[in-house]
Amino acid sequence: MKQRKPKTTNWGDYKEKLERRGSLNLWIDEDLISDLNGGRVHLPVGGNGGPFDFPDVVIELLLMIRTVYKMPLRQTVGFSKSLFPHIGVEKLGLPHFSTLSRRAHKLEISLDPIA
Repeated sequence: MKQRKPKTTNWGDYKEKLERRGSLNLWIDEDLISDLNGGRVHLPVGGNGGPFDFPDVVIELLLMIRTVYKMPLRQTVGFSKSLFPHIGVEKLGLPHFSTLSRRAHKLEISLDPIA
């Protein structure tokens, strides 16, 4: 026998639940945000136009975002560029996706979700 769906009677509640489904919650340590804004997260290696050296903390943050939202590296960088101004990080330059990939293999971090 086919199971019947419950009939919706409270449309306001139903609409609110649908809206909450699309909400985005992201918790980033305030000290990290102040470091990101303070310009202490990337250091130019060469002269004008030289490459940047991104500290491990930036790479780890981007890899965590990638893991949580199950995105490819290019989309992770694009998502972060659009997200960071909303959390108060305006001046951060982000690594290229290939830099992110290369550095991910060199870091010894665990991105496994907590059980």
